[in-house]
Amino acid sequence: MTDSCTIHIDGVGSILLEHNSRAKQTTVTVNPKKGVIVAVPIRMSFDEAMEFVNRNEPWIRKTVAKIQQLESQQKKIAELFSNIDQQKAQKTLMAKLQVLAKKHGFTYSRVSIHDHKTKWVTARIKTPLA
Repeated sequence: MTDSCTIHIDGVGSILLEHNSRAKQTTVTVNPKKGVIVAVPIRMSFDEAMEFVNRNEPWIRKTVAKIQQLESQQKKIAELFSNIDQQKAQKTLMAKLQVLAKKHGFTYSRVSIHDHKTKWVTARIKTPLA
């Protein structure tokens, strides 16, 4: 018995179908790094899983396009903010935060700015419970 197989859909790309012993229902996950993955319960054949993928192809296409659009926007934003001086930004932020803290009567312990390289964007669809 094959544990996984890959199919190709034009405009979507490769879709990995994987038997998963923990899956109780068929699940489609669209992940920017890993692509489209279909978790298939052991009791279901890959032919049945492919029918599920075909029924949900419009959702998969729409979700893949949406994630690609979000990735494109994220790259543009990253380019805009790549030239920011973090030390200057932290000083400005701390000055404004001190004013707000005094005005509204709250305290804070520290301020930090992080340069995160990734942001997860995923989408998932499951089979309806029978």
